[in-house]
Amino acid sequence: MAALSSLEPQTDPSFATTLAHGLDVLAAFRNHAGPLSNAELAEHTGLSRPTVSRLTYTLEQLGYLRRDAKGRFVLGLGVLAAAYPVLSSLKVRQLARPLMRDFAAYTGGTVSIAMPFGLDFIYVETLRTTDAVPHVPDVGFVSSLARPRSGARCCRCSPRRNATPMSRA
Repeated sequence: MAALSSLEPQTDPSFATTLAHGLDVLAAFRNHAGPLSNAELAEHTGLSRPTVSRLTYTLEQLGYLRRDAKGRFVLGLGVLAAAYPVLSSLKVRQLARPLMRDFAAYTGGTVSIAMPFGLDFIYVETLRTTDAVPHVPDVGFVSSLARPRSGARCCRCSPRRNATPMSRA
């Protein structure tokens, strides 16, 4: 996976490349369920190992990363603390929750709300009737609109006036 900050060269003098690289390191965990070493993070982001080492050190000091028993990195609680204001400001979650709960009980399944996230979408609320089996998606899970089933569902729920040529295909 190419680093997000390297997709297009930045010529804007206001663009903070080091910050973008740090966010690339955090984003590398999005598609990998488990701990990552500096070498693996360098491979996933396209950044050099020394750069990744400095970034992971800083992110660990700030609480965005922590080390597991083997010294590999996992996301820290700082990521959750940074995300909370976003989740709490999404009023649709609170408004839809009673309806979602009723529908989940009626169907005996899981009901989720997802929002556009670039060319993907991210789940912002999930209600299920049972916790007996671990369910994905859950809040924060990112999936591609390009996947036929989930993309079609997302587009069908979207008002037609907001549809893009890509979602009409």
